[in-house]
Amino acid sequence: MAEVETSRRGLRRFGVLIAAIFATLAVLFAMALLLPNKPSPAAAALDAKLAQLRADGVLLSSEELAKAFPDPAPEHNGLIVLRDALAWAPRGNVSPLLPFVGGDAMPPRSERIPDPLMQALASHLSNSDAILKSIPEKLDDVLFATGWAQGLKAQRPYAEIRRLEFTLALKGIYEAELGNSAKAAEALRKGFAVSAMLRSDSLVNTMIGVACANVLSDATEQALNRAKFEDQHLSKIAESLPIDSISSFEGALTAERAMVAGLLDALRTAHSGLNEDRLQLLWWQLMNVFKRSKPLYRDEDYLLFLNVFDEMNRLRSKPLLQRMRERELLMAQFETNVQSQVVTRFFPNITKAMSSAGETKSRLVALKTALAIERFRLANRNALPASLDVLVPKYCASAPRDPFDEQPLRYKELARGYVVYSIGADGVDNGGVERNEQRKTAYDITITVER
Repeated sequence: MAEVETSRRGLRRFGVLIAAIFATLAVLFAMALLLPNKPSPAAAALDAKLAQLRADGVLLSSEELAKAFPDPAPEHNGLIVLRDALAWAPRGNVSPLLPFVGGDAMPPRSERIPDPLMQALASHLSNSDAILKSIPEKLDDVLFATGWAQGLKAQRPYAEIRRLEFTLALKGIYEAELGNSAKAAEALRKGFAVSAMLRSDSLVNTMIGVACANVLSDATEQALNRAKFEDQHLSKIAESLPIDSISSFEGALTAERAMVAGLLDALRTAHSGLNEDRLQLLWWQLMNVFKRSKPLYRDEDYLLFLNVFDEMNRLRSKPLLQRMRERELLMAQFETNVQSQVVTRFFPNITKAMSSAGETKSRLVALKTALAIERFRLANRNALPASLDVLVPKYCASAPRDPFDEQPLRYKELARGYVVYSIGADGVDNGGVERNEQRKTAYDITITVER
């Protein structure tokens, strides 16, 4: 009996302790709610920074984004203009043999496509001519609607766009293998035109456009190795390459800054005064008090975020290689100084996206140069140019330059064919060595034609 009574007293003491803890937390929560936070030391500097940005016309909310990037008129809206092409879906089960779709790589560009894969492609592309026909010849003034007016509720058909682009890429390879260069050129040209319709007014839009352009670059390299194209077809593909839209992150950075600034403004408001937002914020902080090592929000980090964006915009005028290296230093400094949970999470995706876009832009520049070389070969009995300078001005308006270091693009004859390449992110000329599954470092950004 004595042991039972001792156990009961222990449970009562434990219950009193728990009640005291909850009572203390409730008092602290009430005090935090009723007592407005004092302005932080950085508050005045942050207010001045926001005022200056607004005076300069910088977008700082989703509402301002919606006004700056309205949806295009119906006759210029890609979701409407390409309704039939985007609605297309493969019939039956997708063959695991298909590259891009099933995950397997294409055969080496110097080898014929095996019959089983050609049969799988033929089945997958059975109505691709109808898809091509439904895509207008001129898409220069057509854009996909981002739907900023609807905010996060907007329906954005990214999966349908990617599926269409993969189909056009496969169509280009398939028709080139059959020797139907005109049909292959049409598929590739329209694929690049569709990728350019993704307006750079969000990071997601920009990266979907980069991914699609990269897939189409792979397909065009394959096609150039499998068929001879007429001059007019080569010229039209070159004109469709979205080099300028790939290179600019101005719209994406503008959108990212505006969305994040809107969120941080809400958190900042929630930190002062008695309001519903502050109640929700304090409840969230209470629930996470034992798990958090950093505060949720600080004015100092909001100011740091805005200043880092200014620096990222300043870097846009520098060569890509210098831009990437300075951006890495900038991000390292940011990660060292930022202390709040929310702001910590914003930049990693942007830096990775910019690096990927830089490689894709370099690939497009190399591809445009390869298309010029193919035009030169047609006019010179298959002879290769002695240097890229020979292509100017008939096939290139100016001598092509490497986006990474702004030096002349590299070009090298091979035992069979040639390679055009950029030095890539490592800043080292590796002699035109391309990236593959076995070589994921010390590679160049290449377009190789082995015929």
